[in-house]
Amino acid sequence: AAALTTLTGVNVVLDGTGTLPTAQLTTLNSNSALTLSGSSASYNFGGLTTATTSIIALSGAAATMPNLAAIDGTSLLVSGGSTLALPAVTTYTNTTTGNSLTRTLQAFGVGSTLDLHNITQISNGQNFDTHLAVSALGGGQVNLSKVGPIVDPSGGDVRFRSVDVLADGVGIDLIEVARIDRA
Repeated sequence: AAALTTLTGVNVVLDGTGTLPTAQLTTLNSNSALTLSGSSASYNFGGLTTATTSIIALSGAAATMPNLAAIDGTSLLVSGGSTLALPAVTTYTNTTTGNSLTRTLQAFGVGSTLDLHNITQISNGQNFDTHLAVSALGGGQVNLSKVGPIVDPSGGDVRFRSVDVLADGVGIDLIEVARIDRA
């Protein structure tokens, strides 16, 4: 598996009970899913630079992804007291490949943190019924402290599109938000 660098349309579930080298992975795309769990598990994705139109779920485990910069169209789900910090990410676009798609950026549960503090702009997708849900629930926290505009673009099919921000726990850090609008 050491030669494996790209996952396309693949679901990988790691629960901390086995071993699989992951530091050499560079790309996750095309509706792939990476599900990481295990209370004492720690995963090294130091080579990962691109994860687009996929899902990354982290629950009760530790994962390092310091070079992951491109996450457009990817859902990020953090729970179980985990922290997912993506310092190389500076923008997020809900890249949609069809109608009626929802992408989610979420931290759920006490001590769970999704740290996207270097993102400066968020844009929704351009297809019919496209949704971007940003949520901090049950004590979770999403750090978007440098986000300026959150935009639902005026192009494409604007019917039934939305950007939804919900916090019922520690919250969502949006201290730099300049505007939330339809461009």
